Formats: sequence, structure tokens, C-alpha cells
Amino acid sequence: KTAKVIQKPKIDFYKEIKNCIENRRSVQINYKGKSRVIDPYVVNDAYFSGYCHYAKDIRTFRIDRIKGITEVDSYECNKSLEEEASEKILEARNYRNFTRY
Repeated sequence: KTAKVIQKPKIDFYKEIKNCIENRRSVQINYKGKSRVIDPYVVNDAYFSGYCHYAKDIRTFRIDRIKGITEVDSYECNKSLEEEASEKILEARNYRNFTRY
């Protein structure tokens, strides 16, 4: 008899991030083997950009590389960081090996 593989439903990380942006909530993500706390500012269908507390700078993350996400604290919107995040996400589509998931 063959063992049945049980697959857990994939959380829609895009919707989670979008909701956190609208409510100004930070997210803790598991990304490339590290846990990072991000204040998300901008999201599209493949990426999101925000202030990374680990790097202490604006970073862009591929949504399909997120392994887990948790809503954490609220944050104050910083207009200059928001503008920088908007610019970074526009550059994201130029990254090598970009593929829509």
C-alpha cells in the first residue's frame, strides 16, 4: 500500500503582506534560512519591499521564497522609506532569473 502524501494549503503571502501594509503591521518572515522582521511598504504579484530590521535598510523580497510569515507589531509610516521601497520594487523585475510564480 502506498503512503498518501498530505499537502498543507499554501498561505497566500501576497494577501497577508497587503493586509499588513494597509494596517501598518510588521511581519516576521522565514526567508532563505533566516528570520527577519520587515515593515512592509509596497507589494506586487512577485515581490514586496520594506524596511528590514535585520539589514537596517530597505530590502526587496521574492514572495515565492518566503517559507513562513507572522504578523507582529505595528509601525509608523515613514514617507522617505516608503518612496525608497517603491523605487526598489520597480527595479526588482530587472533581477536575474526573474520568473513569475
